Amino acid sequence: MTTLNPEISKKIINYLKTRSDGATSSEISEKINHNRITVTKYLHVLEANQKLTSKRIAQGVFYKINKPGSKKRILVVDDEPHIVNLIKFSLPDEIYTTYEAFSGLEAMEKVFTENPDLIILDLMMPGIDGFEVCKRLKENPNTCEIPIVILSAKTQLQSKIKGVSLGAEDYITKPFDPVELEARVKRLLLNTEENGRQKLIVNQVSQIIDTNNITQTTTLTIKNIEKYSKKYGTRKTNALTKLIYRLILQQAETQRVPLLRLSNKEFMLFITEENNLSKEIKEEFKKIIPFLYNGDNTKKINSLIELEISNMSTKQAKQFIEKKYT
Repeated sequence: MTTLNPEISKKIINYLKTRSDGATSSEISEKINHNRITVTKYLHVLEANQKLTSKRIAQGVFYKINKPGSKKRILVVDDEPHIVNLIKFSLPDEIYTTYEAFSGLEAMEKVFTENPDLIILDLMMPGIDGFEVCKRLKENPNTCEIPIVILSAKTQLQSKIKGVSLGAEDYITKPFDPVELEARVKRLLLNTEENGRQKLIVNQVSQIIDTNNITQTTTLTIKNIEKYSKKYGTRKTNALTKLIYRLILQQAETQRVPLLRLSNKEFMLFITEENNLSKEIKEEFKKIIPFLYNGDNTKKINSLIELEISNMSTKQAKQFIEKKYT
């Protein structure tokens, strides 16, 4: 039986804590003395559970400890220095780290050396123009998922259509409103993170099932959370979801059962042999119910928080995830 060993996860995380620049699966495998296939599986699961983050650089994928609130990296490309400075001024230093390029060729080089999360790109530049930069980046599998915001004085509809057809995610004309620019950058980054997470979930469910002796999956969903939030507020609701997650995680780790956190209120367990895990989680959940309601009489509360548990075959699980996240 192949299951996740908490000790291997701990070794991976402890090693990555020493590598601020990240490390590849091969490097991690060598340092913790486990084969690369096993380490890669653990890296995928840890990333799906938001404990790690990864980024492709050239031909390698580098894994790092996920630090919530870390700055996003923005590459600003324009041949006019005052425009570059205005864009950088529009993006708060406490949220973004900005890099600059003053030509299309320099932009292509900076993409691979600075590995940006988003690119703000002018069109009219000497040498390689913005259209060509956008085209090359979107055709390259290593850079095609970096969102591009075209920022140009070209207001013609044909230019906008061409930019979007080449793969740009947004098009803003000059002169621009700094507040609007920041809002669009923030929205694109949030969308990119969510899309990336959804793709990751689909891939990881499939990989865990295919690389382990999985016989069935169990989905656990927190029900009535919206009503709870309306009554007790966002802060207490966040504390509740974290508490329930820790409860499920503790039980899963005890029996070495792989666990994915699909969202704040939905989780998936991967079962390799018959056990009483679902029953044990349900019993532990019932014990904490009275502590979730500030001493209120739970018998008088309609729609108490519940933990819905559903079992699915591996085929059904793959279909369920693909339908939900694609």
